[in-house]
Amino acid sequence: MLRQTSLMAFYSLNLQKREYEVLSVISQFQPIDNLSISKILHLPINCVTGRTRGLFKKDLVYEHDTITSQYTGRKVIRWGADL
Repeated sequence: MLRQTSLMAFYSLNLQKREYEVLSVISQFQPIDNLSISKILHLPINCVTGRTRGLFKKDLVYEHDTITSQYTGRKVIRWGADL
């Protein structure tokens, strides 16, 4: 459950629309990987990976852990956010 102060901070960030969408999904479903984010948002994976990397560089998300994807069998990063 997000607090009012968290929501105010969330909306005060200077982010693009897709970044807001990706950050919102990460906040709600963390820890979550890029493919799961793309499925939730109904976007191609390449629309998500750049946004998560950008949010990571802005210190808005962090690498929670690395797991083996149930879809691809490859190692993937699961993201978390402190919002």
